Amino acid sequence: MSKTDLQDWLLQNSGFQTQYRHLLIDSVASQFYGLQRNSDNTKELYDWKYLLLCASLLAQSETEKCQDTALRIAQYCLECGDTSEVEKHAAAIILDTLANRPAIKLAEVRDLIKHSYFDRLPFPLYQDWVKRSIKNTIALSDDKSLEANRFQCSFWESVNTHDWISISAPTSAGKSFIIGRWLAEYLRNNPQSTVVYIVPTRALIQQVQRDIEGILKFAHVENTSVATLPLKSSLKSDKANIFIFTQERLHVLLAAFNNDISVDLLVIDEAQKIGDNYRGVLLQQAIEAVSCRNPQCRIIFASPMTENPDIMLEDAPDGYSREAIVSEDTMVNQNLIWVSQVFGRPQIWSVELILEENLVEIGRIQLPSSPSPSSKRLPFVAFSLGNPEGGNVIYVNGAADAEKRAKQLYDLIGDDSESFKDKEINDLIELIQKTIHRNYSLGYVLRRGIAFHYGNMPLLVRTEIERLFRENKIKYLVCTSTLIEGVNMPCQSIFVRGPQKGHNKPMNPSDFWNLAGRAGRWGKEFQGNVICVDAKQDNVWKKGAPKRRTKFRIYRTSDKILLQSEDLQSFIDNKTPREEARKTPNLEYVFSYLVSSYIRNSSISSANWACRFPDKLILTLDERIGEIVRKINTPKEVILRNPGISPIAMDNLLEYFNDRTVNRKESVEGLIPVPAESVEAFDEYIKILYRINRYLGNVFGQGNRVRQLALLIVDWMKGYPLARMISSREKYYGCDDLPGLIRNTMKDVEEYARFQAPKYLACYVDLLRVYLEDIERYDLVQRLQELNVLLEFGVSQATQLSLIGLGLSRSSAIAISELIANDSLNEYKCIQWLKENDWMTQDMPELIKREVSNLLNNRSSII
Repeated sequence: MSKTDLQDWLLQNSGFQTQYRHLLIDSVASQFYGLQRNSDNTKELYDWKYLLLCASLLAQSETEKCQDTALRIAQYCLECGDTSEVEKHAAAIILDTLANRPAIKLAEVRDLIKHSYFDRLPFPLYQDWVKRSIKNTIALSDDKSLEANRFQCSFWESVNTHDWISISAPTSAGKSFIIGRWLAEYLRNNPQSTVVYIVPTRALIQQVQRDIEGILKFAHVENTSVATLPLKSSLKSDKANIFIFTQERLHVLLAAFNNDISVDLLVIDEAQKIGDNYRGVLLQQAIEAVSCRNPQCRIIFASPMTENPDIMLEDAPDGYSREAIVSEDTMVNQNLIWVSQVFGRPQIWSVELILEENLVEIGRIQLPSSPSPSSKRLPFVAFSLGNPEGGNVIYVNGAADAEKRAKQLYDLIGDDSESFKDKEINDLIELIQKTIHRNYSLGYVLRRGIAFHYGNMPLLVRTEIERLFRENKIKYLVCTSTLIEGVNMPCQSIFVRGPQKGHNKPMNPSDFWNLAGRAGRWGKEFQGNVICVDAKQDNVWKKGAPKRRTKFRIYRTSDKILLQSEDLQSFIDNKTPREEARKTPNLEYVFSYLVSSYIRNSSISSANWACRFPDKLILTLDERIGEIVRKINTPKEVILRNPGISPIAMDNLLEYFNDRTVNRKESVEGLIPVPAESVEAFDEYIKILYRINRYLGNVFGQGNRVRQLALLIVDWMKGYPLARMISSREKYYGCDDLPGLIRNTMKDVEEYARFQAPKYLACYVDLLRVYLEDIERYDLVQRLQELNVLLEFGVSQATQLSLIGLGLSRSSAIAISELIANDSLNEYKCIQWLKENDWMTQDMPELIKREVSNLLNNRSSII
């Protein structure tokens, strides 16, 4: 019998199953303070010698089920109070066999085993420990070494021998860490290279920047620029360069260089987002733009537990070596739990563990009162079952829901919380009151160790919430879908009830399991819990609550549109009407992608991806897109600079410029966007938004909505603090619904000031530049501003942009820039000013002062 057959036989053995089932229930139930155990599920006495022997065999497997079982036995042996020191040492050896030394260090920190346990092992076991140490150690070029798990070792070997690789592993496997360490090694050996690291959301940019800067500092990799601003000046010719961008920012950088920048290494985090509708199309277009400019560019794709990571390698250039790595390595046990009301007893709820897709009741909880209306059910269960010491995340379906659930928890906890006495909590409250609003509900709920978190909140507030949650100073964190987008906020338990992503759209399995991957912090917890509330109610879980973990398939949004091409062909035949583009943006993004692909490759059939589609479809696309490209007047470089906008729409705006000045004899100066500080800015931007609505993209509404967004855009470019913008709306509209007004202002900033406005105003300015050059008004060309960067960051001065480029949040950059007389400082001069004038910032909120202090500490080598 082979080892694999023996492992399979063992998992099916009835004697092992009986003991393991009891251990599993005890292991899960022991976490929950408020759980009332069932009489038939009371704690068992175990044959640890037998269980540890079984675990030692299972730990050698590559399969998720074997590893999960071995890990469960080992971690519960360590946590269980009735095991001997010898048995605990055996459990540690099993963890070491699993290449899970962070779990061993956690046991040492919690005094579950003595430090340096391996020194007390019998010589044969110590020999094995040494062998595993060598096997799971990566040698670095600076004569140092790195401990790694099996997946990380496989990645390291593959990335050093292949040009394109695609990796898929559980969230807890340490993907980001090992990519960062390899990146430091790559830069040590390639000191003049240019690297682009793509993250799925803006919320992740600063986090990844801090992580990479920390890794480079730890690894003593110097002379490297880590930049987050998509500017030509961000590229340093005398250093290695790392750009950390979303796909939108990468397109802005490519536009700044007119696509003439060569990237040596491209890292795509959360690569499955290539199927994320129009943003997925933008991601694919960015990958192809980089690869087309430098066919020798190496690419790393990373995704969580996908079934087909090899799909990302299909478009690699001919002759390039490629490899997909799929790992099931289990570093943390995850428990799937259903919680349901007991029939006829609203306050008594059954807690059931999903075991082999079957429900096993492990106990019951009693809620503090009847959870009516239904909005109370999720927070009441989280309060009754969660850990009062922290680590509880509550997933809700929107920002308003997040605030309501936080308020419900606030009232449940009552006056017993000590959080209001914590200085760091009070520092965050101070920041919120000064940068958002004195009556923002977040400032109140924090006093009882509760916070809510959604993507539209200011960066400095979000990052401090995440930090305090990791420190267990925030006990309950209510989150929206930002948690799915890769925000590094692991926890002990996630509570969900009928999760959605988008308005009334039940969450798909891939997003659910990506969310669930946050439960269980490797090196911080032995296990994590995904707790589904009201899981048996079909009206709550419209697609049914999950009973088992499933891998999901990656698909490209562009593939889906092209394989069902009737709607796309109709959209093109109708000259890409603006209202249809607003309702179905995927069509416009794919059309723009096809035109760009034709321009780059001189035909559709020459593109690397063309071989994946039927010849007839490619021939049709070649004919139709080719005809459009030949007829279009918009310069090709402008089309490439503005992905996601129909070239036909661009032509229409150019025709409008000509008609307005030639036929209607109106002043061409009236087309130019004025500086945000100009008295006329508000009125002029109203006119520009109407032009964009009509010709480029009908996205800014009508009537008063256009006026409201024009004012928002102007104030944002002026660098007004968010608090001032909220206060302005409060005075104008009144405060019948202050929480809604605050949320809507922050949403408008993110959706319009930082996304739609940069996208369309950049295209507007590009086309206006083309027109002005055609009529030889070069004097007016000099007055055109790069509005997309000003809007993306919400600043109007080079000094403010430099402060943000250094890593400060907008809130801090705006506050500090008010004290700096010179509005044109570069990053070096800003560092100098901060060092020489630290006394000026002493009356600022504590968190702004701390952010500046951290910046100066991390950048101490610059001067």
